[in-house]
Formats: sequence, structure tokens, C-alpha cells
Amino acid sequence: MRMLVTLIAAAVLLAVPVASAGQLTSANGSARWTIPLPNAFGVEVENRTLSFNARRDASGEVSGRFE
Repeated sequence: MRMLVTLIAAAVLLAVPVASAGQLTSANGSARWTIPLPNAFGVEVENRTLSFNARRDASGEVSGRFE
């Protein structure tokens, strides 16, 4: 679980915001991880991906996706 939290934090910190003359702001990021056995849950997790994108347009409307 600690590794998952670390990966999420790294994905957020490594996301590169892009601004175009104050009109559009966006951020994208992703991370891949594997949780091998043995672990506290007794289940192996292989090659999982966490990804997100977020966007704010000139009017201030916000949209995005998290997988």
C-alpha cells in the first residue's frame, strides 16, 4: 500500500502542466507497478497502470479522467 501511495504521488508530481496564453491548462501523468508475493494481501498484482488527465479551459470549466 505504501508503494501505491508513493507511485500516485510521483505521478502527480511528474505531471507536466501545459498553459497556452492563459487559455488552457492541462496535466497528464501515469505510472506502472507490480506488487509481488509475498505481501500483506496474499494477491500478486502485475503490470497495473494508473493514469490521469485534467483540463481547465478559458471559461474555468474543468474536466478530466482517472483510470
